[in-house]
Amino acid sequence: MRIQDDQVLREISQILKAMGDPTRLRLLQEMLDGERRAGDLVAAVGTSQANISKHLTRLRGAGLVEARREGANVVYRIAAPFVREVCGTLCRGLEERLSDDGDLRRRVKRILRASGEVTS
Repeated sequence: MRIQDDQVLREISQILKAMGDPTRLRLLQEMLDGERRAGDLVAAVGTSQANISKHLTRLRGAGLVEARREGANVVYRIAAPFVREVCGTLCRGLEERLSDDGDLRRRVKRILRASGEVTS
């Protein structure tokens, strides 16, 4: 696919920038199986609430996640269905590229198996 439209390219670039941080990728991973409370995300990722909030704001701005109030909690979920596909595609590409690094390749392969992605 060849994209000639500059506005479309800018939008894609914003999505990739939002996903282009290890903490934000961990947050997205945590939400792949469904909604997560902000406090649970803080505990799972292991950083401060302020840092998580900053990253979630960036993901929301890119349209990748949505939030809703549930009593005193804020609950987040993935809003863009393509997030799972993008993460899977990147992991498969990384696995292929890592043919020389056996340990990291095995770790990527375990992630793909756990997520239901079948690899050879």
